[in-house]
Amino acid sequence: MDQLNALFVWYPFFGLPTAIVGFLIWWRYQSRAQLYVWDWGQLFLPFFVWALMSAIDMRGKSLANLVELGYLSAITIVVMLVRVRMALTTPNNGNNISKMAMLVSAVAGLALWGIVPPMAE
Repeated sequence: MDQLNALFVWYPFFGLPTAIVGFLIWWRYQSRAQLYVWDWGQLFLPFFVWALMSAIDMRGKSLANLVELGYLSAITIVVMLVRVRMALTTPNNGNNISKMAMLVSAVAGLALWGIVPPMAE
């Protein structure tokens, strides 16, 4: 039960840097790149997928696995930047690019959960 408490108390803090950087990216490019609902989903969906998989399986994931969420935050930020750059080059496909960016971030959350081995406390 302690792992589940840690999951919902500590792990969401890794979404905060992603949200701050995501806001800064949006603020910088708001006049040229349109923001879609999928972009908001990109801020929480990768972390939700990772937390859901951890809550379902609980295969020894401990606080030592916080490195996964740091990597997930960095990957999500890079995907956000790529999404904005692609939307600037092809503005007509902004909605599709936004959907693909959210999907890539969610798959990254799933992949990091599965690839990184459980670490001892």
